[in-house]
Amino acid sequence: MIILYSTNCPKCVVLQKKLIDLNIDFKVTNDIEPLIKRGFLEAPVLQIDDKYLNFSQAIKWIKEQQ
Repeated sequence: MIILYSTNCPKCVVLQKKLIDLNIDFKVTNDIEPLIKRGFLEAPVLQIDDKYLNFSQAIKWIKEQQ
């Protein structure tokens, strides 16, 4: 399962658009409390199963899916 933790910031919107463009199935949540508990200080974060990726890591992962 893929979850996009978003605050609707510009980076969040970019990440969401890239996921949609590649037809990657994902869920969006605005609940960032789980991120804070894991030590993340900014959104977006992409959760893929039990891995959490910050924006640059998520962009790299998306490029690998093409």
